[in-house]
Amino acid sequence: MTVAAPGTDLVGFGVTGDFVAGLSGSAFAAALVAATVADLRAGNPELTPVELRQQLIATADRPGVAMPDQNVGWGVINPVSALTAPVGGASPTPAPPSAAVSAVVVDLPPEAPDNSWSIVIAGLLLALAGGIAAVVAGVRRAGRRKWRPATEQAPTPRATTTPLS
Repeated sequence: MTVAAPGTDLVGFGVTGDFVAGLSGSAFAAALVAATVADLRAGNPELTPVELRQQLIATADRPGVAMPDQNVGWGVINPVSALTAPVGGASPTPAPPSAAVSAVVVDLPPEAPDNSWSIVIAGLLLALAGGIAAVVAGVRRAGRRKWRPATEQAPTPRATTTPLS
């Protein structure tokens, strides 16, 4: 487990636009994590997924136990700390315990593998398939029109006419 997210007694907007308190569940916790990551990306578009993950870990509220904890990982994400702390400046070290927080566990995905070569190969295969389809379509069309390659023949003499006097 990497980090946990607050998942109980959250405040949000209701259907009529009023504030609603007491929201709980993993959907609200996931929305909080997604919004925090989106805000981090908006302010720092050059950050990689690994750097975003590190920022969430480094700024999480730590429980008063050995790190990482089996229940909350490196702690409960703190959106305010994640957005205001210098990016890449902190490291995941135990911090003073914060107030007890009921949380929902969120495992962050590992860094995605580099698949740029597979995209290039897929594009080349697609272009090759398109070229083959064009040749096949051209041969079929030529067959329907009874087209044959020109053969070398001796030039046919032109008929000459003599003017009538």
